[in-house]
Amino acid sequence: MSTIPGSVLERIESTFDSRARRALLWSLAAGVLAVGTFAYANRGGEAQSTGPAHKLPTIAQVEQQKYGDTITPPKHAIGVAQRFIANVVLRHNLLASYADTTEKLRGATMTRAHWATGSIPVVPYVAKDFGKAGIKIERAREKSILLLVLITPKKGSSAPQQDYYLELVPSGGRWLVNYWAPKGRLDAPVPLAKP
Repeated sequence: MSTIPGSVLERIESTFDSRARRALLWSLAAGVLAVGTFAYANRGGEAQSTGPAHKLPTIAQVEQQKYGDTITPPKHAIGVAQRFIANVVLRHNLLASYADTTEKLRGATMTRAHWATGSIPVVPYVAKDFGKAGIKIERAREKSILLLVLITPKKGSSAPQQDYYLELVPSGGRWLVNYWAPKGRLDAPVPLAKP
């Protein structure tokens, strides 16, 4: 077993005794680490840039995949929405629009009799305060038509103006109301097309 002569060991120890020398060695080590990290990162970047670029889909592509192609909303679909507002939202004739709703909206176990009670998952608007309803088409695709409904109170009423989302989905050659909730309600996200 060889031993390091005392004079050599003393010289190595004396090299690290100086604060300035230790600082210089730490700086040198940090510099080598930084250069190595930079070289490694650039090598990875070059390898990635030679392959095909991965493009994120556009909003239109995502909507097309989820909801189908763009369509002109059929008049009978808008008619279903108008009947729903009059009969269900304003509570004029609940049973008249029971068949215009999906099981998702009313619940799997809700019967026509229960629907007729008015204790339903549809936010109403007080009929005596109703002035008019405006409809704006937010999305019109093969699997989903999303409408923004603006209900304005009649003149002199203290009721608030309110925006609602109404979604229609196709079912058996008809369009049915699949979703109704005030715009901006935290527990009522914008609907997906899953009737």
